[in-house]
Amino acid sequence: MLYDNSDMEETTTSVESDSRRRRSTTTPVPSHQRTVAQQRRFLENVEFDKLSAELPIARAISGQHIDKTSVVRLASTFIRLHECISGVNASVGCYGTRITPSTWDTSMLDILDGFLACLSFNFDLLYVSETISIHLGLSQVEMIGNSLFEYVHREDITNLQTMTNTLVHLDETVIVNVRMKSTLAKRANKDTMRYTAGYKATSGKTYAA
Repeated sequence: MLYDNSDMEETTTSVESDSRRRRSTTTPVPSHQRTVAQQRRFLENVEFDKLSAELPIARAISGQHIDKTSVVRLASTFIRLHECISGVNASVGCYGTRITPSTWDTSMLDILDGFLACLSFNFDLLYVSETISIHLGLSQVEMIGNSLFEYVHREDITNLQTMTNTLVHLDETVIVNVRMKSTLAKRANKDTMRYTAGYKATSGKTYAA
């Protein structure tokens, strides 16, 4: 079998010529501009690190790398949380007692067999405790700032809205039972309905503040 090398030589020559042409037309970035860009990125990263340290999430999580988009989302949600609770009474009724800041401690989350979530009137998650990962296998960082409806079974959304909206007019607690997304839920089998796979039944007391 014979090969014609003439076409290969012409192709190689053409590629080398194009490469030299690109190198000759490319204007190198001045060193001082590169230095300025590096300094800007460095200062930007420093500010994002400071902002991450102020987020209402577990220190073990904030110490890890969180992308800048998530930092902005968490920070803006934290601001919304402060605006929502700024005019709220310092004490909240729970199980027939009054819980005040002096009696509340973050260690109570370890005692409670569940997780804590703070919602806006639009059902946005303003805060969710890191214990959400223990009970549902979900990420605190990924949930905060998103709508609760993204994690609730679509057939339970209407019931959730109806039950929680009653809290606006009633000074009492409401027990809400919904199915929420869970990475810990067992896979569906022939005895399990397909549309409930990947969800876990949760029951919680809801309070209006």
